[in-house]
Amino acid sequence: MDCHTGSCPLSQGLAKVSSLSSSRLNLSFVLSVFTVFLLFFD
Repeated sequence: MDCHTGSCPLSQGLAKVSSLSSSRLNLSFVLSVFTVFLLFFD
């Protein structure tokens, strides 16, 4: 999963995560935020 190309919108990612695993939304949200932090502070 390479988001460094800029083809990984946060809103689209969160929408996909929430639709794929609504039962794990909290965990997925945390992982998404963590990934975004890694991308921004890489």
